[in-house]
Amino acid sequence: MSAIPSALPRKGNSAAPPLAAPVQALEAELGVKPLERTCEGARARRAGEALPLLARRQAEDAGTLQALAHELRAERPEAAIIVRELDTTDALEALRRGEVDIALLRPGRDRPPGRVLPLGEDHLVAALPEDHPLLAQPAPLPLAALMEEPLPFLPRAISPACFDSLVAACRAAGFGPRGVREAGSAMAQLSFVASRLGVALVSSGTARMHPAGVVFRPLHGPIRAVSVALGWNEERQSEAACGAVALAGRVFARPPH
Repeated sequence: MSAIPSALPRKGNSAAPPLAAPVQALEAELGVKPLERTCEGARARRAGEALPLLARRQAEDAGTLQALAHELRAERPEAAIIVRELDTTDALEALRRGEVDIALLRPGRDRPPGRVLPLGEDHLVAALPEDHPLLAQPAPLPLAALMEEPLPFLPRAISPACFDSLVAACRAAGFGPRGVREAGSAMAQLSFVASRLGVALVSSGTARMHPAGVVFRPLHGPIRAVSVALGWNEERQSEAACGAVALAGRVFARPPH
């Protein structure tokens, strides 16, 4: 198997932005560099190229990425893991065009020829400044308790399914989000909260990040969020994708009810 060259920035493009913390943590975990940085951008390592893997920009998926990449390395130690950072919308398009084999994303549902395998369940939690009055209330909090608070949302263009599910949850609780501001990532949302500029609705996976100045509280329900999933193109399914999907099914298999 070989990596698809078009999955990486082409020569002549502007330099790629620095890899985010999840990708840096992946490097430390696996002892490899998924991408080599150069003055012309980033490119795959030459030795053992295989298994292109997309990582979303949102840092709350770091654990999922590390777990999957660790198992891929254990099963195929000779293969390099190539990582790109893309939003869900861009990742779906890259899959459609056959530029990558697999992607970690939050799509909400299959979009033929794209297929998704949910990797567990996720729920919404409230992220509050550490001195917020709502912290004096017993948990879990009703979502309606946030109706007067400014809320930073990820732009709908990044992940339409996540945006729509958040808006629907607020409306089901009897209010429309107030003072909505766009934040480009989960980390930006949490920075907004830590600066005491409002509160945020984020996935429960984000709570594992333990950012300074932010406290998380569960919500009544619980309210399901769009979970991270492994995506692939059924019409362009490579050997690498088949192996990764089968492996993910074993690693993230839900226990029987």
